[in-house]
Amino acid sequence: MKHPKQPPSNVDRQLSGLAKVRVEAEITNLQRRLELYSIDSEFVDIGMLQSFKSMIDTRRQWLSGLPTSF
Repeated sequence: MKHPKQPPSNVDRQLSGLAKVRVEAEITNLQRRLELYSIDSEFVDIGMLQSFKSMIDTRRQWLSGLPTSF
């Protein structure tokens, strides 16, 4: 059985929760922009698509490192 990650003692739980909410919103925003860019662009720039995907993946990795219980 996995135990939820416990934040280090110097991590403010309220600030961690706020950071989580903001990162989740940013991921959603990036996903929407990626979809719009993919649909609306006459010429799809593969580099731009990869950049969006990379930003989304990086934020998901960072998010997974935040404490899960508050």
